[in-house]
Amino acid sequence: MAELDETTFYVVFSCKNAIIIPKRKRKGHERVLKNQDVDSVFAKKCAIFGFSILLCILWLGSCVVIAYYSLQDLNTTREYQEIGVYTFSPDRIVKVRERRSGKGGDKVSYYVEYNNPETDHIWRQRVSNSIKGETILTMGISQERRVLESSRDYVTIPVDQMSQAYIQTRVTRDNIGLWGAIIIGVGIFIFVPFLIQRHMKFLKNWEKEKSNNGK
Repeated sequence: MAELDETTFYVVFSCKNAIIIPKRKRKGHERVLKNQDVDSVFAKKCAIFGFSILLCILWLGSCVVIAYYSLQDLNTTREYQEIGVYTFSPDRIVKVRERRSGKGGDKVSYYVEYNNPETDHIWRQRVSNSIKGETILTMGISQERRVLESSRDYVTIPVDQMSQAYIQTRVTRDNIGLWGAIIIGVGIFIFVPFLIQRHMKFLKNWEKEKSNNGK
């Protein structure tokens, strides 16, 4: 009779046959499979940890950039001063290639560019197509705009919109961007040490598991 080679078996009796089912593999085979599983888990955990750290660094860099530009815009917006209402006359049609948000490819947009000879200020109005832009140029339809200036740039707003209301809206928007970036950045600073602590705990448990399997 052949030797069963240290493997324990269950014997299951049915109506006609006796079926022998192995309960477990030999200890040597069990150790090899267990070590392979531990190594696989270790590799996956390290890959996830490295990807998480890289993602946190990218997010933190993005927060710094957003906070910087939001602060610049906030300072510029607070400097805006109204210099008056001016008449802008249509000058030419500008074709701009813009990237579609959330969709592949680019699209072409048309703008009518207005200028004011007194101040050399320029304002662009978007039109649905080039034919409508040509109509505006042919008719010479002028528009009045309220002009606000700062030390860096200028903006034009509709005449019926008050400058203080526009400035307040811009300040609120810039503050949201600035403080949103700061809050997310602080959250990343809090999350990264927690992530490192969890990974160090995993490494300790892995070393312990490896030493136990080696015995």
